[in-house]
Amino acid sequence: MASIESVHRPLINFGDNIPQDIYVDVSNVYSSMKNNLGVFLRAIENGQLLNRRIAFGSKVTPDLCDWERQFQSFGYQTRCEIRPSDDYESMVDDCLAAHIYRITLRTSEKVRIIVVSGDGNQKNSTAVGIYDAILMALMYGISVTVWGWNGITSNN
Repeated sequence: MASIESVHRPLINFGDNIPQDIYVDVSNVYSSMKNNLGVFLRAIENGQLLNRRIAFGSKVTPDLCDWERQFQSFGYQTRCEIRPSDDYESMVDDCLAAHIYRITLRTSEKVRIIVVSGDGNQKNSTAVGIYDAILMALMYGISVTVWGWNGITSNN
């Protein structure tokens, strides 16, 4: 996972006032960044015009959990999969991909999509994954920026 030192300064500033949708796969970010989550998110947002900001994750109870509180305190909506306590997430990537498809197919406005995911793989479920959704968005002319981590990011 990236260290906070590697994201302490803005990396990309498009400067074109195209609104950005930011989609975060919490399971691949939160464990490493929870103590510096605000710094990390602001580095990604980088003063750009923001549209939607959504964090996708899972939890074992319907109660509000720590990661939801933290992301919400920074203005993010949260989408959660309720899962058995002895099981891994299974639909988080699918939910994130569904939002990318939705924006791709339903919007006529200019938008840039930023995806923050440590894996981006397609093994987490039986449905299509983030990779296919990003390809479709690109085919529709939507600009996509992907934040990932060397060593655990999907080979796709």
